[in-house]
Parts: sequence; C-alpha cells; structure tokens
Amino acid sequence: SLNHSETTISYAAQQGYTNAGSYTIIASAAATSNYLSASTSISLQIDKATQTIVFNEIPTKSLENDVDFQLNAIASSGLPVSYSFTYSSDLPAATVSATGFVELLSSGVITITASQVGDNNYLPMDSVERDLKITSANASIYNVTIGGQTFDSPDAQIYYLIDCGNYVSSVDIAIDVDANAVSNVGTNFSIETLTPGVYRSNIVINSQDGTQTKNYEVLVEKAFQFEDIIEKKYNNTLVVNNNPATNGGYSFVSYKWFKNGQLVSEKQFYSEGNNADDQLDPNATYQAVMITENGDELRTCVAQVELETFRGLTILQNPVTQGNKLNVRVDYPKEELKNAIFQIFDLNGRLITTLKVTGINNSIELPASISNGVYSIVVITSKNRDFKRFIYN
Repeated sequence: SLNHSETTISYAAQQGYTNAGSYTIIASAAATSNYLSASTSISLQIDKATQTIVFNEIPTKSLENDVDFQLNAIASSGLPVSYSFTYSSDLPAATVSATGFVELLSSGVITITASQVGDNNYLPMDSVERDLKITSANASIYNVTIGGQTFDSPDAQIYYLIDCGNYVSSVDIAIDVDANAVSNVGTNFSIETLTPGVYRSNIVINSQDGTQTKNYEVLVEKAFQFEDIIEKKYNNTLVVNNNPATNGGYSFVSYKWFKNGQLVSEKQFYSEGNNADDQLDPNATYQAVMITENGDELRTCVAQVELETFRGLTILQNPVTQGNKLNVRVDYPKEELKNAIFQIFDLNGRLITTLKVTGINNSIELPASISNGVYSIVVITSKNRDFKRFIYN
C-alpha cells in the first residue's frame, strides 16, 4: 500500500494468473508533486488443485441377459478418466478398454480401476477400484475335441469314429464350457478303447449360477480290422465271424455289406455268385456293418481283398521208392479241404485206398500190398476234383 493518497497503485498488464505455477507481480505508483515514483515485485505461487472421482458400484451382470456397456466414472476436475482391469482367473471374465468400454466374456469377477493422472493444474487423484461380477446360466458345451477332431456347438449325442489303422488304446477328450460351469468329468478325460466296439461317456454340465443343466453323450467307435472279423471263402464269399468264442465275445443279430460304398447284402455273408468263376473283385472296396444284441452298430474298416492263387494237386517227389511215403501238396482254400479225401487207383481203374486229406501238405503211407507200377492219386474237395499219376518202384 502507499503511504500517501496523492496517487494509486497500478499493476502490470500480465497479472491475473489462474493456472498453477510461480509468478512475479509488479506494483507501481507514479510520481506526484510531493513524492517520487516507486515500484516493487512480489512472488505468487499457485498450487495444483486436488481432484476426486465418482465411480459407483457396478451392478452384477448376466452374461446371457446383459449387453456390453460403457463405464461412466466422473472426475471433479472434468478431466477424462482412464480405466484398467485385473483378474485372478486363467482368463478374464470381461475386458475393459482404456476409455471404459466393457466387453462381457464369461462368468467370473474382474477388478476395474478408474484413475486420473492430473494435468498442469490438477494433481493425480487416488484411484478407485470396483469389482465387476458376471453370472452365467450357460450349461452348453462350446466345443469338444475328440482324438484331435473338434466339434463346435455339438448336439446332445457326439459320435467319433477312430481312424482305421489307428491302433490307439485310448482316446483323449477335451471340452470347452463357460469358465465356471461345472462338469462331472472335468474338462479333460480319456476313454479306453482296447478292443473294437462302441464306448460311451455321459457328460453333465451345470451352469455357473446353478439354474441350468445339460446332458451329453460321447460315443467313440473303434472299428474292426477287416481281417480280424471277416473270413474269405473260395475267393468268392465273405463271411462275418459271429462266434463269440473266436471273435472277441461279440454276438450280432443283423448285418449290412457294402461294396464300393453301395449296400449289396443284409446277410451274414456276401457272395459274388454261385458259379466258380464268380470271384470277389480285388479292385473293389468292401465293408461290413454288424448290429449287436443291444443295438450297437459296429463296422469293419473299408478294405480290398487279395485273391488266393490255387494250383490244385502236386506230387512233391516222383517216383516214390519202396518203403517211402507219397508226399503231396493240395493247394485249395482251407474251407474247401474240410471233409476232402484222397483216392488212389491202379492203371486198370481199380480203387486201392481212400484216405482223408489232413491239410495242405500230406504224407501218405501207401499200402504194403501194392506192387511196382504207375498209379493215380485223386483229390476230391467240396468244389474241385484233381488227379496226378506217380510211379512206385
């Protein structure tokens, strides 16, 4: 203030500061008839203002009934609020953008932090945390992976056929559900598949909020290797082995045969025809489907057949010397040799002896009464007749 009243104090034009900072204020008084002019400077410090935030509690959200939304925290300074989030689960139940947009993902809890870092005039504010809880009534399986094959949004019954040639003794299964839904088998389990058959596993899913339950059934089929259950007869017929004592304990009640993918028979066997020259096609594909007593449908792998080459009757050592056996080979299918016989005749057509065929290779004891000479041996099977001559000396 002045010590007289002959003039007034004036201030420099740059004064009137409102932003935080340090300023110098210059005050001056003009000279009068009795007083000289005078001026002085004063330091002014304007501190940054504090600020607060209003961030209300967030109501519980339903994953199925609520939509993504925008957070609306307000800073008393009017400055924009930024957001971040944390979570303790393996994956977040929701994501939050820096500007506060919330995307709901699954049931669970995340912690959202609202903050304002301040500016030239405002100090940073204390951050405010709010928990966001999300519930879910979803008891569905999002996807299931069986043996490496994934089924998205699966039906209540999920069928998986193990690839032929894959001799695995178990199949790994993984299911993807809402993060906090409860599964009676967990999210990863295995089914043993030691032998051909249909294997089942029931899955029960309860939603996180306990209001919904869904049931699923996984069916894993392991097919028969074609040769393990199918018998080939005479290069003409294919037969399903329906003897539980020799086929692994299975009993079948009906059948389907497919050739090149087309249904060709619904009997236990498939035959190309009744004639000897009606042979199976080595270039075709064959598959059998068998229905068990409890209704399970089992199948063989798709396969091609290899025809056997038969040479008939062969004498392995000719002539036959006295005291030695007649060794012969009979190249016919084993099924055809059932009840087959040998007959030996002399040159006059007189029957010398009749013997039972014991297999493909036969060693025949000739009667001691026969004399040196030429003889014929005849083999008679269920489908063929062949003969060869031999010398006995």
